[in-house]
Amino acid sequence: MPACHDAIRKAVVGHMSANGLRVRGGEGAHRLTIDYARRELAGSISASDLVDANEIRQDRALAEYGGFASRKLNVTHVRAAADVAERIVNALARALAS
Repeated sequence: MPACHDAIRKAVVGHMSANGLRVRGGEGAHRLTIDYARRELAGSISASDLVDANEIRQDRALAEYGGFASRKLNVTHVRAAADVAERIVNALARALAS
């Protein structure tokens, strides 16, 4: 899950950078990055993928800071997260290329 989150976050940050923007570091930076995607990239990323991206962000936070180790993820969950990350990365690559 952290790798899927990182791919999404870095793609969104790339879009922000291309537009002269950046999120301040520190607590809440990853949430603000997803908030930017919701506001500014809804034309490039589907609403359902944006919802899923936020859930992936929350799973990543639990994996790194919470009791996530006690929760098992099945292969279907991980593949779905990878599919979302791939769609978002590709959508932003297309947006940046145009």
